Amino acid sequence: MRLLVLAVAVTLAPVSEALAEGFTVGGAIYTDLNNVLTSGLAGVTVTITGDNGTFSAISIAPLGIWPIHNVPSGVYTVMPVLEGWCFKHIVSGVVGDPAPITITVDEEHLAKNQSIQFLAETCATTPEGDVNGDGEVDQDDLAAFANCLTGPGGNADAECESADLDADGDVDLGDFARLQIVFAGG
Repeated sequence: MRLLVLAVAVTLAPVSEALAEGFTVGGAIYTDLNNVLTSGLAGVTVTITGDNGTFSAISIAPLGIWPIHNVPSGVYTVMPVLEGWCFKHIVSGVVGDPAPITITVDEEHLAKNQSIQFLAETCATTPEGDVNGDGEVDQDDLAAFANCLTGPGGNADAECESADLDADGDVDLGDFARLQIVFAGG
């Protein structure tokens, strides 16, 4: 009769070594600070970007929570995005600066990075073709567009960015063709 002996050794790593695989970063997105338990906003894509990668999650109902696991140590920018919504960082119950925010992911900031909160508010979007930024597409936009024409391959400056309707860096006939379609209601 043969006897087989199997020995297993288990080594437990200290907490700091276990966290070397990554940290959890997360929080919640609310639409009403007076009702945080019922005003979570679902469907927000939260992206954190830094030298060690880009990671994202989508907030879920009903609390608007978003967890991102296995994030390496480093400095990251946190940006929530959902069309038609603007986001402001909440710190200790007080609404602060608009997103994005910058965080440091490490053992020292562990608790802080698991409770990142944003207040979501609906925000106006500028209609395509609203070159002068007044919220409507009209004759004034045609005049503003004419002042921004660069021709093909020209460089549209910052104040003419809204006239670059095809996003190719210039304001030319391609942009004018798009403006005509928008102006006509198409």
